[in-house]
Amino acid sequence: MSPSVADTERYNSKHEATEWMNGLPIFVIAVRPSRYTYSFIEEMGDFTVNVPKRGMEHIVEGCGTYSGRDVDKFEKYKLTPIPSHKVKSPLIDECIIGYECRVIYKQDLIPENIKESVISNYYPLGDFHRLYFGEILQILADKDFAEKI
Repeated sequence: MSPSVADTERYNSKHEATEWMNGLPIFVIAVRPSRYTYSFIEEMGDFTVNVPKRGMEHIVEGCGTYSGRDVDKFEKYKLTPIPSHKVKSPLIDECIIGYECRVIYKQDLIPENIKESVISNYYPLGDFHRLYFGEILQILADKDFAEKI
């Protein structure tokens, strides 16, 4: 990934993936403490990131809409958990790419550093996200993943 920045006269872009944290490949996810996922990550110390294939948009939307406390999303959407090779959290067999990540750092958002408009619109209850920095230990991909994205 290449984040870009600019002012009125200068531009910059940098290669982010390999420079951060001394070259460790990192995936960062944000989870609110009120979410069902939060307790799993805190307990397990790892997570997977699963990239769905084209045609799974309704599943992605549903997984973001329903809480695992109320709905077994694997059952509802006929998803198959499969064992990971490097972490305890499962991969999803129907997905075309899976990242296995071990948490190496976590940080709660600092309310004082967030614009007031963001707090009032997205955090009215003060339920600020925790960022989890996961070292990518393994990436698994279908051989034909590029055709399925």
